[in-house]
Amino acid sequence: SPVVIAMWKPMAEALGWPMARLEVQVAALSLLRNLRILGLFDRLAEAGKPRYRAFLPRTRAQVERAAAHPGLADLRAPVAALLAQCADWEDRAA
Repeated sequence: SPVVIAMWKPMAEALGWPMARLEVQVAALSLLRNLRILGLFDRLAEAGKPRYRAFLPRTRAQVERAAAHPGLADLRAPVAALLAQCADWEDRAA
């Protein structure tokens, strides 16, 4: 539940949510959010707003960090393939 994800650890535990499950859900939401933002920043940069290119490396690192969560092991290969396809975005950011 999104409400529980926004709560502190003691509150989630008080509600009976196992922390391992909560951590996987947070990692999955982070991965989803940052993949979307990565594409949005590139699209905005291509649309004449080049200042968004500066955010591409950081957002890519956040995608990689979220995908590294043990609970998202099945998504690592597809995410790595996707990031490989957009590797030149960082070159354009420089």
